[in-house]
Amino acid sequence: MLDKAWEQKSYGDIRSLEILQALPRELTTQESQQVEPDNDDPLHRAFTSPYHRKAVDAFCEYLEQNNKEFSADLIPKYYGKFCSIVQSSGTGESRLLLELHTKGVLVLYIYLRSSLDETGYPPRDILPAAMLTGNRETEADYRARCYAFFAAVFTTIREYISTRLDSGSLEDTLEHWSELMCNLVSEGRRQFFARLGTTYGTYYKV
Repeated sequence: MLDKAWEQKSYGDIRSLEILQALPRELTTQESQQVEPDNDDPLHRAFTSPYHRKAVDAFCEYLEQNNKEFSADLIPKYYGKFCSIVQSSGTGESRLLLELHTKGVLVLYIYLRSSLDETGYPPRDILPAAMLTGNRETEADYRARCYAFFAAVFTTIREYISTRLDSGSLEDTLEHWSELMCNLVSEGRRQFFARLGTTYGTYYKV
C-alpha cells in the first residue's frame, strides 16, 4: 500500500494503516529545546552579515537549467528534482542555500546535525531530526516515517501559504516566509516546526 501511495502521490489511504496510528517517541526535555545562539559567535555572524557573493546567481541558474532538462521529455530521464552540494565544512554551502530566497525561492532549510555535536552551527533542528533519524527499526517503518514527514511538510507549508494569501500577495507571502524561515533562530521558525510535528503525528503513529 505504501509503494502504491508513493507511485500515485496520494496518501489518504495510508492513514488507516496500523503503523500510522504520535511521534515514534516522546522528545526529551533536552531535545525539545533549541539552543540559543551567541550573537557574537563568528559562525552566527557568518549567517547574518550582508551576503556579497555571486554564487547564488550561478546556483539559481543551475537549478533552473536542471528543471528545464527534467521537464523536457514526456518521460523524464531523471529520477527526481534534486542535486548535491559537496564541499568542505565552513565554505558557505548552508548560506548559499538560504540566500536562494533572494531569487523568489521558498526555502525550507533543515539541519540534521548529530545530537552529540553541541558546538556546530547552524544548530540542529530538533524536531525534524527526531522524525528522520531516531528509532529506525525496520525499512518499512522508516519508509512510512519519511512518507509521513514529507506529507506533513507540504501540508504545513500549504496551511501557511493559504493563510497568508488571504491577506496579502504571493510576493508578500514569500517575503514573510523568508523573514521567518531563513532566520535560523527565529521564533516563527520554531513555531513552524512545532506545527509540523503536530501534523506529522496525524500521519505517523506507533
